[in-house]
Amino acid sequence: MIWFGTISNNLIDHFPPSRAEMEHIPLTNYHFWSNLIVADIARVFRFPVYLLQYQFLPIMLSLSVGLSVIGFIRILNLPLAYGYWLTFFLYFGGDAIAWIMAVRGRGLEFTMSSLEDGVRFLGNFPRAYAVSVFLGSVNLLVLTIKKVKISIMWMALVIASLTGLKIYFAFFLIFGLWIYAAVEWIRHRTDILKLAFLSSFLSLLIYLPVNHSAGGLYFTGFWRFENFIVQPGLKLDRLELARVIFAGDGKWWRVLPYELLYMLLYIPAIFGSKIIAALTKKSWLQKIPSAFHIIFIPSIIVSLVLGFFFEQTTGGANTFNFLVVVFIAVSYYAALSALHLSLIKPWIIGMVLAVMIVVCTLPRAIHEAGANIRKITTGKSNTVPADMEVLSEYIRNHTEKDSVFLVDHRFIPQDSTTPYIHFLTGRPMYLSAPYLLANTNTDMFDRQRIKSSVFESTRAAALVRLLERTNIDYIIATDSSAFAATPSAEFLPVVYRNPSYALYQVSN
Repeated sequence: MIWFGTISNNLIDHFPPSRAEMEHIPLTNYHFWSNLIVADIARVFRFPVYLLQYQFLPIMLSLSVGLSVIGFIRILNLPLAYGYWLTFFLYFGGDAIAWIMAVRGRGLEFTMSSLEDGVRFLGNFPRAYAVSVFLGSVNLLVLTIKKVKISIMWMALVIASLTGLKIYFAFFLIFGLWIYAAVEWIRHRTDILKLAFLSSFLSLLIYLPVNHSAGGLYFTGFWRFENFIVQPGLKLDRLELARVIFAGDGKWWRVLPYELLYMLLYIPAIFGSKIIAALTKKSWLQKIPSAFHIIFIPSIIVSLVLGFFFEQTTGGANTFNFLVVVFIAVSYYAALSALHLSLIKPWIIGMVLAVMIVVCTLPRAIHEAGANIRKITTGKSNTVPADMEVLSEYIRNHTEKDSVFLVDHRFIPQDSTTPYIHFLTGRPMYLSAPYLLANTNTDMFDRQRIKSSVFESTRAAALVRLLERTNIDYIIATDSSAFAATPSAEFLPVVYRNPSYALYQVSN
């Protein structure tokens, strides 16, 4: 959350953006277009960037989901009841992990996180923007399918923009477009082929300059299912122990049933009640143009394969985002199934089925929303400690805006996973949030080595020579860190100190 805000704030003055975690290093291997939207609105209309990022725009994004559903059902003249079900699955859809725990005798527990749900998706800003634009793009494609004349260039720009928001959504639509283009080319219609080509070309123009070093995908077999089954909350790790024994003995015919069992548990667990999309009958599909299914069904299958059996060179298990796209896309089919199941005669059976679908869907959304409300009302949400708030105010008021800071984030854990100090002070960082840097394949070896030397050196002279080779102006440490007790720290003047933190000035 903090990282998203720092990127948006950075983009107001710098394009392309530099890393908040390492000054003068460009931001690469990450999609920042959602932050660009926030930054441009803040820059043009003079709105506070953090109010836009965390309060105003999330409400607009949430509303856009419902408005997209209204547009979809109106374009296709679908029943209003279908719109209700589609809205329900998009806003309240969740997993079935809690139900699996209940069957295991654990009760409805939510100790395991969901892959995605209708409450959580706004917490990841790039994904939230991508979902909104994805749903709008689907409506544009449906209009094209109905032969409503829309500029191919404008449509391609909208679809390609998903690459800058969340490439997994762009891949889903563009792959489906190529399948549909091939079918239409056989029918001597070339406008879809032009749209597919132009969308792909623009996507590459957006993707390659920033992500050229991101690497690709590599096959991991059944790792995702195996990782799921050994989660402590499920207490099914004995199954995996048995599978490992058989695999070690080379008895692959005994291993395969375990892998298939894991898949059978994992798929309904992460998709929850949306699994009813698999019950959709051919006659039900006819309510939506066949071209829609030509685009969606192949893309769903390919995204499932990539999400289940592959990982990324940069980002590792982030291929779960392929599954997140499927989680959104199957809502269209889950709504179809729910609509027809609720209309089964006699009406009492349809009513019971509808209630069961709702009851099975809601627990995760209720839990997540309730947890968020409790954190806010009880003051247990993420807050800045008083000593850090005072230190940050001192830095903002008494240091130059271009002063470079080094943080001993071993003792300030918030700064290990996100550019916490930069967020609070607006000052450039020599090295911050190594977790994020590693996750985006950013080279930080030299700075890591220098940081370790600074905080672990026992020789003041060696530290002086080391700092002379850097542009570090200030060092933030805690009284509990080893740095405060080293001879190296003795020659650095402390310009500010409070009960928790000390600010050392480096004289160049």
